[in-house]
Amino acid sequence: LAAAIALTAAPTPIVATSPGPGRLGFEADTVTVSESSGAVPLRVVRRGGATGTISFGWRTVDDSAVTDRDYAARGTVRESLGPGETSKTLLIPIVSDAVAESTELFDVVIDDPTAGATLGTITQVTVIIVDDD
Repeated sequence: LAAAIALTAAPTPIVATSPGPGRLGFEADTVTVSESSGAVPLRVVRRGGATGTISFGWRTVDDSAVTDRDYAARGTVRESLGPGETSKTLLIPIVSDAVAESTELFDVVIDDPTAGATLGTITQVTVIIVDDD
């Protein structure tokens, strides 16, 4: 699990300029990933403005997928977007094992934006892990 986290590279954010701090939300409300993919990328987008540095919290919520058995979670994490940045990709490592399992789900939630930013429409994404053993 630690090796999967260490090998996961963070994508470069998109940079643009717009007035106001913007609204934060996920790009999609559902993401499907295979168990062997190593990690699930979840894109948080900043719409309607990109002025100033803002931060937000995110956390995972177990469903049929369970922390540290099916995916890696780190509690509540704070991320930031600098002036002009309009997206950030969160990477959550997926645990690949040789056990045949049913499709499993977990959720990721963003909250607590700072510096005048607000939450947009999609503040929770359901991650669907498809077993490919």
